Amino acid sequence: MPIKILIIDNKYLGMVRQWQQLFWDRRYSEVDLYDNPDFIKIGEAYGIPGVLMNRGADMEQQLREFLAMPGAAQLVVECPAEANVYPMVPAGAALSEMILEEKK
Repeated sequence: MPIKILIIDNKYLGMVRQWQQLFWDRRYSEVDLYDNPDFIKIGEAYGIPGVLMNRGADMEQQLREFLAMPGAAQLVVECPAEANVYPMVPAGAALSEMILEEKK
């Protein structure tokens, strides 16, 4: 089947780490996944080729290569460890208290 798989890997449990950063003064607990497996090799073991995308390479070329792969394929995107996702609503807060961006 021509299924395309996208894995975004920041080597952390992203949303949990973000909460610990924003609300618990970066006191990280059990969120570091520095020993993640090699997702490309796992896919290859199942006959699914993959492309590793990171900032040190030609990202547009890597995306074109991934999309041109026939059949199933995976794209593993490495992103900065402390990249956050916005907007977010803090626990117990109203939608009107949504955080739209990181405070500088």
